[in-house]
Amino acid sequence: MNGAGEPEQIDGSRVTANFFDVLGVAPAHGRGFREGDDRLGGPRVAVLSHALWTRSFSANPGAVGGTIILNSISHQIVGVMPESFAFPRGAAVWVTVQNGAASTKIREARSLLAIGRVGTGRSMPMAAQELDGIARRLGETYPTSNHDYRFETAPLAEAVTGEVRGTLFLLAGITAFLLLIAAANIANLLLSRATGRKREVAIRHAMGASAAAIIRQLLVENIVLSIAGGLLGSLFAWWAIRGLHVWNPPQLPRVDEVALDPAALLFALFISLGTALAFGLAPALQAVKEDQLEALKDAGARGGGEGSGRAKLRNILVVAEIAMAVVLLSGAGLLLESLRRMLAVDPGFQTTSAVTTELTLPLRKFRSLDGCTQFVDSYLQRIRALPQVAAAGSAVALPMGSVYAYYEFRIAGDPATGAPAMAGQTSVTPGYFEAMEIPLKQGRLFEPRDNKDGAKAAIISEPMARQYFAGRNPIGQRLQMIIGGQVAFEGEIVGGVRHQNLTQPPRIEFYLPFAQSPYPIANIVVRRRGGRADGMAAAMKQVMRELDRDIPLYRIRPMDDVVLESASEARARGFLTGLFALAALLLASIGIYGVMSYAVSRRAQEIGIRMAVGATPLEVLGMVLAQSGKLVAMGLVIGLAATLALGRLLTTMLFGVESFDATVLATVSGVLVFVAIFATAIPAARAARIDPVRALRQE
Repeated sequence: MNGAGEPEQIDGSRVTANFFDVLGVAPAHGRGFREGDDRLGGPRVAVLSHALWTRSFSANPGAVGGTIILNSISHQIVGVMPESFAFPRGAAVWVTVQNGAASTKIREARSLLAIGRVGTGRSMPMAAQELDGIARRLGETYPTSNHDYRFETAPLAEAVTGEVRGTLFLLAGITAFLLLIAAANIANLLLSRATGRKREVAIRHAMGASAAAIIRQLLVENIVLSIAGGLLGSLFAWWAIRGLHVWNPPQLPRVDEVALDPAALLFALFISLGTALAFGLAPALQAVKEDQLEALKDAGARGGGEGSGRAKLRNILVVAEIAMAVVLLSGAGLLLESLRRMLAVDPGFQTTSAVTTELTLPLRKFRSLDGCTQFVDSYLQRIRALPQVAAAGSAVALPMGSVYAYYEFRIAGDPATGAPAMAGQTSVTPGYFEAMEIPLKQGRLFEPRDNKDGAKAAIISEPMARQYFAGRNPIGQRLQMIIGGQVAFEGEIVGGVRHQNLTQPPRIEFYLPFAQSPYPIANIVVRRRGGRADGMAAAMKQVMRELDRDIPLYRIRPMDDVVLESASEARARGFLTGLFALAALLLASIGIYGVMSYAVSRRAQEIGIRMAVGATPLEVLGMVLAQSGKLVAMGLVIGLAATLALGRLLTTMLFGVESFDATVLATVSGVLVFVAIFATAIPAARAARIDPVRALRQE
């Protein structure tokens, strides 16, 4: 996009005239596309996103009716979409497809995504069946291009969120576990409060207070505490959402629309009130049902006043907390170990000191694809002339992302067997493999002689050489790229390289010289001479301004970031899961501390007697730690068993690690034992310092 100011590269989408009508969304300003706007020779019109309208046109309603230059073509702005509309993700402008009679003859072009709305009284299976019929008829009419091609249907919501559905379900499950751990802590707290207030309740009852009044008082106190906690939690949630907006991970769609809406606040209120009622009612009922005379007698002693049933219930709650914390910690450990192993994979090229940027080359400006090739070559020559540059090159598609296109291919002279072979294809310039430091396995790399008039050449990836040239030398063989059943490109294989992705097996792909297979897209890669690539962005922009001020450089970033972005979903999953696991560990440690601290306070007289008859502080310390150790051991056993049972749910999210990895589970167990010892140390030390004389006088 350019005009009077600095040129800017933005993401856009070509759509049919009824695109917004099918989605049921109307522009906030102006109009959408009209019938006929998408026909060949139709008007050049554009609809802006709210973000682009605000950023580049200062949210001026007068921008509607004005012009915007896209790829050197002037478009009239006819509308602005609402702020909440963002489809496809990241689109800043929408223009029409401009279909015509000539374009419909290119039957091998399958680059459009169709969106439809199921009619009233119809269903998705019925729509899929109709599309299958259309596909069969097309296959019969055009057997060369449409044979065995079918439509894949899916709900639009699933198509948009399908890749993150597993992550969202994982986070929902983790949240449920955290809620249960917090609820167990609250239940323990309320049980302790009820036990500690037995004397107070007995006195109120003796003075004439009814059971209903006492229950009402206890519940009101619990509700006030729960609402206060809910409000504080809502404040933390608001802060967390603001942090998520700043982070804005690309693998989570529409993060900028996440907000603490009224429904979320009502849910928090419901959880707060539900927790107060669920875990406050039982202790309140038990408090008024007990023998009040016995309560007055027992409550005076520090060691009395609590039955074994309540103590067992608190222990059970702590064991459940520990077990759930083990599950969360194990899941986080597996995901983080998976991420570590993923980032340790050799990507097949060197990222240090390399910088990349994207170029879109308007055909209207450069007249032809050959003109695009000449421009890219001129830019690379100027970049290579900089003293700090070691190598520079360009590719239509970079690794760590999607291959630009897949094509059928065959090796000249080989017999045709079965279905045609498919491979990813991208075009690269001389200097690209050197800039990426992709090692050459055999043959040679592309050179300036591999130009438009030179002999056709090709380079294949190492996996392609292994699979299709086992036992023979691929160098000198002739590779044929097939489009529509016809040979569209045939070139001699002059080299083989190693080129792969982090999360997937090395791909079968081949490379053609950019000059012999040009595109109006270029990903420039520049390697700095020695050290990091700091300062290269400014130099690359300056060279472009000197060459052509109207061509913007887009997404200048180190190649390290490209690799990290390829693992962005795994990074986000590991980060969020790890954060929740730490919260679970904190809650579990609080639960252990609370139970052990309360147990020490209730057993003060018993401990005093033990010390009076000869028990040493070290023995008392060991007794308290042993009690805590039993709870931790039971929680670990249950938690590890649950982890082994639930670990299979994480299988699709793991890379290079099994769901029952012994190292991860042992590390989690060790961390939890350490935290449990730390949480028990304070009440244990307090128990070891109890004065026997003072403890016995409390009777």
